[in-house]
Amino acid sequence: MAGIGETRFVDGWYSGNDLIGWHKLRDLSQEEASGGGGIGTNWQRDMASGEARINNAISTAQQGIGVAGAGAGAMRGDAASMRGQAALVNSQGNAVNRDADALAALVPKLDPYAQKLGGYGDDLAALGKSLSEQAKDVFGQGGALVNLDPTKGGLSAEFIKQYGYLSPDRYVSRATSDVQSSFENAEQQIGRQNARRGVSAGSGAGMALRQQLDRALAVARAAAKTNARQQGIDEQTKMLSTMTDAANTLYNMGKDTQSAALQATGAAGDMQKGAAGVVQAQGGLLGDAGKLRATAGQLFGSAADIFGGAAKIEGGAAELELSALKNLQTAYSSAADYYLNVGRQGISGSGGGGTIVQTVPGVKTDLDGNIVPF
Repeated sequence: MAGIGETRFVDGWYSGNDLIGWHKLRDLSQEEASGGGGIGTNWQRDMASGEARINNAISTAQQGIGVAGAGAGAMRGDAASMRGQAALVNSQGNAVNRDADALAALVPKLDPYAQKLGGYGDDLAALGKSLSEQAKDVFGQGGALVNLDPTKGGLSAEFIKQYGYLSPDRYVSRATSDVQSSFENAEQQIGRQNARRGVSAGSGAGMALRQQLDRALAVARAAAKTNARQQGIDEQTKMLSTMTDAANTLYNMGKDTQSAALQATGAAGDMQKGAAGVVQAQGGLLGDAGKLRATAGQLFGSAADIFGGAAKIEGGAAELELSALKNLQTAYSSAADYYLNVGRQGISGSGGGGTIVQTVPGVKTDLDGNIVPF
């Protein structure tokens, strides 16, 4: 069997190339030699030119397959590199996800600190409230001393009670009673003495003595009242000074207690703030973890894009090779069509010299002389 572009005549059968079947033709050279009016040298020249062009087309298509294969190989190498890069991006996304998990795992570990700080804050707030109530009570005691108000009870009421015991009127009444009792005792004793002497109470001497005793009693009572009142005033003054000091002490105690209450309340606020800070830190960790996961998602998306790009490149490589193969197939198909057309322009003999198909350069005809397309 003849190769592409070869022409042989074997037993009256013509083979254009390996892609087509055998075609029975007259030996054109014999036809020309016998003077039977062969196709002519122009047809042979055109046939040789067509064969050369077909061979060039097939050779070019085969070279295209080589070039396409090399290009496709390079493209597949690029795709493989891109897959490696995508795998690296995927691993980075996994690493970022692990970091996000580590941050999220820290959040529950901070719960005890927030709870403890919150508990301390509650305790300090309760202490501050208790101290504030105590300060109010102490201030109330001091105010009761200052106002001599016994209704507050407690220490202030006892001070006021003692202050009342030191009233000058009570001293005067007691002193008057004592002087009166003393003079009555003295009068009874003098009366007994006079009776033993035989002096009658209604006598002149008895009446004179009585007058003397009344005058002395009046003087003594006046003096006792004056002294008693002064003593009462002096004692109450001392007590007022003591009560003033006590009120001052109570006010200072109240102030200190209130200051402690304020400190406890402030510390409670700090504790609660610290607890809130821990909760805020937990929120920040969760937020950072979320950002990391978002970054991981972006990395995974980038990896997917890279994988997609690699797939497109490989698809392009396949299309490039397929296109080259199609070009070669087209070249072979064109060669087959060419040789078929050449065969159809041959001489189909039926004995003797056969029937000659007349041809004109650039024109093809069938056995009946009809013009057919190339």
